[in-house]
Order: sequence, then structure tokens, then C-alpha cells
Amino acid sequence: MKGKVFMNHTKIKSYELIGKRVAIGQITFTTIKTYHMLKKDGVDVAMFFDRDYRLQHTKYRNTPIFPWSNFHDTYVILTISSRYSELKKMLIESCGYSEDRIILLDDILFECSESDVSNEYDWDWFKKNLNNVSDAYLTYRYSILQKQRGPEGIPLRNLMVDVNNKCTLNCKYCYTQMPYYRAEEKRNYDMDEIIESLDHLLDVVDFIPYLSIFGGEPLLHPKLHKLISFLNSKKAQERVVCANITTNGTLLLSDEVVGAIKENTLFWRIGVSPYGIHSKKQYELFSQLNETGIPYYSKYMVYWQITGQTIEPKSVDMETIRKKCEKCVCRDLHFLNGKLYQCTVLAHFEALHRVPYDNRNSFDCRKPYTKDELRDFLQSYSPGMAYCSGNHQIYLRDESEMDKCGGKMVPVAEQTEEILQYKRYE
Repeated sequence: MKGKVFMNHTKIKSYELIGKRVAIGQITFTTIKTYHMLKKDGVDVAMFFDRDYRLQHTKYRNTPIFPWSNFHDTYVILTISSRYSELKKMLIESCGYSEDRIILLDDILFECSESDVSNEYDWDWFKKNLNNVSDAYLTYRYSILQKQRGPEGIPLRNLMVDVNNKCTLNCKYCYTQMPYYRAEEKRNYDMDEIIESLDHLLDVVDFIPYLSIFGGEPLLHPKLHKLISFLNSKKAQERVVCANITTNGTLLLSDEVVGAIKENTLFWRIGVSPYGIHSKKQYELFSQLNETGIPYYSKYMVYWQITGQTIEPKSVDMETIRKKCEKCVCRDLHFLNGKLYQCTVLAHFEALHRVPYDNRNSFDCRKPYTKDELRDFLQSYSPGMAYCSGNHQIYLRDESEMDKCGGKMVPVAEQTEEILQYKRYE
């Protein structure tokens, strides 16, 4: 049946799905029953689709679940007839699926019967555990840590921490500028220095709502587990609500990383960026995460706005920079080589010498400093921001949204083999 197109509301036999990548959504008791009937008929269920909660049961440990997304070569079976039209429209318009890859459960003719799989159900477990307790836990942690802040305390915005500038991909419009680094410049940063600088930062700040480990590709760092263990420490747990590792779906987690995360599973998330055919191990990664019980999420993207471009500014006065930055969606702080930046793109602009050097562009966390000095930096704007084209980190799901924001849009994760050239300030 290779290459067969499944048309909606045309009855198909379950064996026609053998060898296809199949997803089932949303998760209900009917979905669980359907899962077992498909398996009984020889159909391998690759994944569940639903909101971001986990189906942690021994029978489903190798079947990942994640929010509605578009994963190439996947057919989606919708199990709720009353919501079929609504969910089908969402999958087509928001996730980019074609209509012939969406199947209504009622249109499948099974070889087996419900009675053939009745012993596979564990309804008591599902009634108790189908909701995700981890989100409630993080909400609780956020409220508690916020209350613990004193009036003189210094909260940070979301903090992105780079561990390397090496990557398994070479996306032409990479948010963290990977194609601009020459081969001799690419490296894993010293993990002991990263931890020492972060440790000092935690002495001064009181509250970090969200910390994300970035790269490059962070899973390439052989000592990543050391940073995870540090963030599991009592000191970090008293200040950071939750942490995330962002990966591109080309690598699996090492045993050391899995072990470190499992010491504090509710604190961690793995964010997987599904770049279609480029993310060659994303399905293996989802299975690994599901099997090990590590929470994760995946956000499908079709288009990127061209980001990380430099311009020659007409003015570098602070008022002009302030107005520019207030319009930009990139408001996360970035930690690179022991320095704190007000912007991820600026961090790499400076590392690559794409902007003139100015000590106001960053805050050096490797040197002794006070709360007041850090507070002054966080309330300021950096001169290097004047050189940024702005408006970065806007992701669109379909072409109809392109007119809603400025800047040229390009297909997500477009690859380049060359090292991109640029004006370098020495």
C-alpha cells in the first residue's frame, strides 16, 4: 500500500497503515483503546498528540506525547468525532498538515475487536494520572520564590546560558550566529568557568523565572551533566524556578545527562526544535525522553524571520536605542563566556566583533561586583544594540502571518555549508 493517499471519510483498513508513521490525538480513554487495537493489527503507533502532559505508564514508555505539531511523514488519527472538524482545521492551518494525512477514527476498519484488547486497559491508573502534575508544581515554585524576594532583591528576566558555539547543523539564519564562526573559533566553553560565574551571579540575584541552556548544540558538550548537577544544587533551587535544555533533534542525551536530570525531574524540560528532515533523531529522542520519564516539549516552526543582521546605525544615543529595544521581542538575558548581555544576538555580535567594542555592552560576572552595579546594568541599554536590525525571534506557522510583522521571512533551518562573511570590528 506504499504511497496510498488516505482521503477523509473514506473507509480504510487498518493494515493500510502498517509501515506508516502514525500519531493519535487527543488523549482520551478511546485513544488508549485505539492504540492497543492498532498495535494488535500490526500498526506501530509512533506518538500521541495532545497538550503538554505526559503519559507515564510502563505500557506506553516508548510512545512519546507532545503538543500539536507537524512532524514530516506522519498521519494523525483523531479520535473525537465531535471535535474532528475543529482539530482538523487547526492541524491544517496552524501546524501545516495536508488534509489527506488527517484520519477520523470512525473511518478505520479494524481486523481485531475491542474485546481482543480489553485486558490491555488500566483504567484505574489513567483516572488517577492522566493530568500533568509538573506544571502545577512549577506554578507553585514560581509563586513561592517570588514571595521570598526582598524589596531590595534583584530579579532577573529569563536567562539563556551558552555552553558552546559548536553545532550539528549550520542554519543560515541561526539565532545564535553559528555560521559566522570560523572552524578554529568553534569550541565547548570551559564548564568549570561557566559554573563559577553562575555561582557568583546567584550570590547577587534573588529570582530567575526560567533558565535555558543554549549553544550551538548543547548536547555536544561532554561536561553538560556538570552544569545540570550544579543547577540541581540547593543554592540554585532557591533562586531558579525551572530550567530547560534546547536541542535540535540530531542527538540523544548521554547517560550522564539523563542521570543528572533524573535527580530533579520536575525542575527540568528538554525543548526540541523539530526542523523536519534536518532533525534526524527527533523521534529517537522523544522515545528516549518518554522512556526515561524526562519532561519535554516541541514547538513546530515553518518560517523564521531573518535574525542577527547588523546595520550601520544612524544614531547610537541611548534614547534612540531605548525606543528600538522596546519594540523588540527579544527580552531575554544572555550569559556567554562569563558575561551577561541584555540580548542574545548582541552577545554573539560582540563575540564575533560584529559591533565595535564597548564595555557597556555586557556585564562581566567573572569580576567582583555588587548588587547595585548589576542593578544599574539591568536598567540600562547597550550601545551595541544600535547595530542590530531588530525584530528578531518571531516565528510564523504559515505564510498568511507574514504581513503581520516587519522583516523578511525564510523557511526554518535553511542550511549553508559556507562560513558567512561580515564586517569585523577589531
